[in-house]
Amino acid sequence: MTAYVRWKSAAASEHDRMPFQADLRQDPAARAQFAALERLWKELGLFPVELMADAGSGGRRAGPGTALRLPAIRSGWGIAAQVGIAALLLVFVGLLFVRLLDGSGLDTYQTKRGERIVINLADDSVVHLNANTRVSIEMNSEQRKIRLEAGEGLFNVARDETRKFIVHTNIGSIEAIGTRFNVQTSGAKLSVTVLDGVVLVSSASSDRSRHVAQYVEQGQQVVIGENGLIASTAVPDVEAVVSWANSRLVFAGEPLAQVIERVNQHSKRRIEIQDARLRDLPVYGVFIAGDTRGFLAALQQSYPLQSIMHSHDSTYLVYREPIAA
Repeated sequence: MTAYVRWKSAAASEHDRMPFQADLRQDPAARAQFAALERLWKELGLFPVELMADAGSGGRRAGPGTALRLPAIRSGWGIAAQVGIAALLLVFVGLLFVRLLDGSGLDTYQTKRGERIVINLADDSVVHLNANTRVSIEMNSEQRKIRLEAGEGLFNVARDETRKFIVHTNIGSIEAIGTRFNVQTSGAKLSVTVLDGVVLVSSASSDRSRHVAQYVEQGQQVVIGENGLIASTAVPDVEAVVSWANSRLVFAGEPLAQVIERVNQHSKRRIEIQDARLRDLPVYGVFIAGDTRGFLAALQQSYPLQSIMHSHDSTYLVYREPIAA
């Protein structure tokens, strides 16, 4: 499968593809496997793989320090099928991913709307990036430093008492040794949710009188606002906060306007509310990230609204007047 992925790579040259093509000519079994993989690739609608070589290495191997870009889920796919596909991708693709080189010696990864990636770090830590997210990663013998420039990440940190694991943002920083936590930036607000272990959250306020730090334990969430202060918030289900990493979006009464923002992150099609009466409708339920069609169908069954396709990549939600008796 690794050879097939490299063959599909936009960066592969004709010379790179020659050994693979020779196998296809000589081995009927290889041709049958190739045909099966082609069907799978097209069925899943996978992205073109872009592999970039490490300096002097001639290529990047699957394993620590690599990542997998998860494709957007098509509307109408069943949950079981998606779970199977995710497992299949993890086995087949081997966590191959494009590394962005910015000239600073850092590894930089980013996602667009409708995309998520999983990064397997060299220390066995694993980072999940949500849509519209950008991070820079610096790993050496003294530190493990992540710069979350925008978006949201779930960090499963391998324990290493000799090297702290620090996530920096413009609003604050999170320090851990071995734990699992989620970090979300939204404008001037930073949310940190701890699923396992303990982290130290510090504000990045330039005002020393407002520079505060607080330990956050498993099952807790804190928010740093525009004032630089840390406030604890109640989180009935911390796993629901990170359900996006498993292609699920869980809502427990959030207003529709807020829900739409999250749904839009995971879809190439954008939903827009056209009537203010719809904005504060509370939404409850579990939805598949990226399944815009299924989400809209559920809304129309439960709320006084209807969806209207405005263009090939946008849908309007309008208020549906009740039918007179």
